[in-house]
Order: sequence, then C-alpha cells, then structure tokens
Amino acid sequence: MDAKPPVPFKEAILKAINNFTDYRTRSRRSEFWNWFILSFLILFAVILVVQKVGSNVFGTIITIIIGLINLVFTIPLTVRRLHDIGISGYFVLFGLIPLFGAIFLLVLAARDSQRESNIYGYSPKYNSTAGFVSPCLS
Repeated sequence: MDAKPPVPFKEAILKAINNFTDYRTRSRRSEFWNWFILSFLILFAVILVVQKVGSNVFGTIITIIIGLINLVFTIPLTVRRLHDIGISGYFVLFGLIPLFGAIFLLVLAARDSQRESNIYGYSPKYNSTAGFVSPCLS
C-alpha cells in the first residue's frame, strides 16, 4: 500500500477550519502538525504584541479569546488524529493534565497512521477501504 503525499499547508489549515464539527473521522499527521505550527505561531505573535503594548487586562482578555478560538478547531482535529492511529478520541482528555498530558498527546500525534481501516473510517493516507464497516450500519 503506497502512502499519499503529505497534505499541503494551506489545504491542511482549510481542512481543520472546515471540519471543526467532525469528531468521527480521521485526520492525517500532516494535517495535525500544519495546524499545530500555525496555532503556535499565532499565539506566540499575540503574546509578543500584548507584551509590547503593555496592557495587562486587555492583553489577557485578547490572549484568552484567541486561545479559546484555537481550541474550537484544535480539539476536533486532535480527536480525528487520535482516531487515525486507532485510539479513542476520549484520550484528548489527557490534555487536561498539566504538562504530562500535552506531551503525551503530542507523542501520540507523531505516530504514523494506521494502514488499514478502523472503526473511525478508511485510512486517508493509505487509501485502505478493506474491512471498513461503518458504525452506523452495524
């Protein structure tokens, strides 16, 4: 089974934004990491601007708002990434554990996609549809 090439940056970002309500399917590693890099850079830039402006209350509010907006897109993407490696999306709750949880999720997100289909769908990386049975049909 040959793997498809990585998802281009722009396409990965658009997939993360357009699929923010999808908690059932799978997302490739390249989709996750492209979104992660963009999110990190945006939050880093916001924090730098807030520090330069020097407004503590306003800066804190803006940082919290940007962070919450980021979570709206990051949580479902992380759930889909976990599905892609064959793990329940509930593992995203490990992110609530300070430091350890984030590191644990990043290590899981770095794993390669399952080659075969699983209960969350076919492999978007390996074109594998063999053996997939939709949970809705069973």
